[in-house]
Amino acid sequence: SSERLRVVASVAQTNWRGRGLKFGATGRLSRLLRTTEGVFTVPFVLGVRVALDGRIFYKWERNPQAAFRTRSRGFETTFSYQASNHWVADVAYSLQRVRFQRDEALYEPGRTTSSLGLGLRRDSRDNPLDSRAGNYIRTRLETAGGPLRGASNYNRATVELMSFRSIFGAILGIHTQMS
Repeated sequence: SSERLRVVASVAQTNWRGRGLKFGATGRLSRLLRTTEGVFTVPFVLGVRVALDGRIFYKWERNPQAAFRTRSRGFETTFSYQASNHWVADVAYSLQRVRFQRDEALYEPGRTTSSLGLGLRRDSRDNPLDSRAGNYIRTRLETAGGPLRGASNYNRATVELMSFRSIFGAILGIHTQMS
């Protein structure tokens, strides 16, 4: 890396007031990258198995080889429903504004992207933090532009697969993502 020093600070509160609420903030600072981010999770909205997640972010990035800088800010929010112990469905909305600066010129006008995504995932791992057996499968359909407006128009389908197996006392993990 061409960066000599990176500073990362993070603070989080999980299971706030014994209700599983989570709040957090993260900041990163280096010569080429500056970010701030705030996150929250409300695990049971109105007492049912619907979770609300949110993220607010700001990112400044410099690329000296390509002689440009970018600034982006926005938010993401996700509603997810846990149908069983292994299956979760979610709906996500994201709004992001990005501005580019080439060389030493002024920043160009910002471009806004608004996207909506639907996802389904199945998690049968024995332990999500230290997996030794099981699978994780996630599918997501995402669209931007059109009736959601914004500068970007795209449709994207993504499939992610992780599998963990014990072979001769060692753990083999495979992670694949296709889009």
